[in-house]
Amino acid sequence: MEEAAEAEARAWAATALHGYRAFLEAERLRPVATEAYLATPPRPVANTVGLSVRLSGRLDCIAQRPNGDLVVIDFKAGDALPTAYDLSARPSTGIYHLLAAHRFPDAVRIEIGQLLPRTGAYVSVLLTPEELENARIVVRRMVGAVSVEDFLMTPGQWCAFCPLHLSCPAHLGASNTGEHF
Repeated sequence: MEEAAEAEARAWAATALHGYRAFLEAERLRPVATEAYLATPPRPVANTVGLSVRLSGRLDCIAQRPNGDLVVIDFKAGDALPTAYDLSARPSTGIYHLLAAHRFPDAVRIEIGQLLPRTGAYVSVLLTPEELENARIVVRRMVGAVSVEDFLMTPGQWCAFCPLHLSCPAHLGASNTGEHF
């Protein structure tokens, strides 16, 4: 049984890798970074006193079009992608944009997309200034909620990827203090 599962996983990975390469070629994209960890310096949170936030995240792929535009690609393993409208409203989309803009300050346009590499399905957005401001508002609200202990921390599978994992009250079973932020 293990050999069959391993063979299936290898076949899935080979199909995904082939799809990723085909996508890059079809879109004429040149990878700039893969599995890139990006972070901003701490920045004060607007309309608060003493609160700051440091955005960070691991981006699956950052690529560049021949005209210089950046494309941030989030690989997905499922069977469906969000609509462009739904993608533009996700907080992660705005955060990806802000991280890429910080790392590549000369980028004129930053496209944020999701790719199903096995099928080649792709959806992307170019965020408007209003959508970017909405992303900043969401981040401010999240930081504010954490700072006033109004944020319900729920341990789960993603905790392993969180840089605060080892000091998080939810992980340690401590009270929801927010003091580690």
